[in-house]
Order: sequence, then C-alpha cells, then structure tokens
Amino acid sequence: MKPKELLEALQRVIGLSTDSAVARLIGLTSGRVSQWRSGKRDLSARQVANLVKRVASLAGTEQLGNAIRPIVELYPVDCVASKQDARWLILPTDKRKNPRRNKLRKHLEKAKGIYFFYNSEGEVVYVGQTQKRTLWKRMNETFNREAQSHQAYVVRHPSTGSAFVPAWSKLRQPVKRIVYLYDIAAYFSAYEVAEPLIDNLEAMIVRAFCNDLANVKMEKFKFKL
Repeated sequence: MKPKELLEALQRVIGLSTDSAVARLIGLTSGRVSQWRSGKRDLSARQVANLVKRVASLAGTEQLGNAIRPIVELYPVDCVASKQDARWLILPTDKRKNPRRNKLRKHLEKAKGIYFFYNSEGEVVYVGQTQKRTLWKRMNETFNREAQSHQAYVVRHPSTGSAFVPAWSKLRQPVKRIVYLYDIAAYFSAYEVAEPLIDNLEAMIVRAFCNDLANVKMEKFKFKL
C-alpha cells in the first residue's frame, strides 16, 4: 500500500485536516509523515498492522474518557405525586412551571447508568444501576420500592383529631418500621455510564460501602474470560 494513500484515507475517514494531526495519531514526527507522503515505497503488511493497532488503542482510550459522564450531582429531591396518586416522582413534571427540571428529566429519560440517593446530610443511602430501562424510570421505581432491610425507629403519632396529649400522660413507644426512600431521600446523583462498565462499577460501589447502604443485594463482579 502506498503511504500517501494511507495518509489520505486516515485524514478522510477520521476527519483530520493536517499531516501534523495524522502524525500525532499514529505516533510519528511531522517530518516522517512528510517523507511518507513523498515516498514511493509501499508500506509492509507489518507497518500497516502496527498503525491499525496504534489507532485502535488511541480510539479506545478516547472512548474510555467519556465512559462515565455525570448528568447531575447531589440534586435536591422534590417529590410529587404522579397522576392518579399512583406513586411518588422524584421531580415535578409540569413543563410550564420549571423548564430546567424538564430538561433534566429528558436527560434522565435518555441515559442509562448508575444513580445514588442521599439523606438530608448528604450521606449515600442507596446506589443502583440500569441497563435496560432509563435512569428516569429506574430511579422512580427504586424511590417507591419497599426495602425490607432499611428500617428505623419511629413514634406513631395520631394524624386525626384536634386534641394533643403530652407524652408524660400517654407514652408512645418507639417502634421499628420499614423506611422508604421517599421518607429519607433528600438528594440524588445520576451518571451516564458505558454499558460494559455498569455492572462492575455498581458492584465496586456496593461492596466498598456495603455497611452504609440500604441495598439488600451484595453485587458480584462479572468477568469475561
């Protein structure tokens, strides 16, 4: 293969406009690329193979740089009832009242990856992932899910009637009950993650912070041998 043909093909396919850009891509000096362009000797199969390997390696590195992209971090939860009060949503969905939140929702509706819920002190209480459903759908499902492992002591107070009875005359015992995320979640973060990384990234986070999270399942690493 003629060096000039290869250089022109690289410029055309990858979208490079100068020999200097080509030189940086394939790991040669600009002077060496100029020699290739003016030379008449064919490139050997080994030389072409090494160039392909070099370009593929750099392309993979560039892709890894975009493998994890934050959509929003520590964003305040402002839950509202869904239509027909079927469940809670983590954000209002009225397009007219808050267009910024509507745009955030659109990003969550397109992306898949990893998400976090935090309590009012900014401590992570739950981490999850989604590969089949969008972040918006998965996060709202999790927000409403009953987690048997997440329990806390509370005091049940009357919600009806106008009279108030002080605790010294009628002591109400603290009892442990299941706590939903919508009871305690004050913030959330969402990250768009390349699909091959989602499983192992979630597993790493859950395993590293297993004693701090309400997650029931201990995720396992997945390897392709």
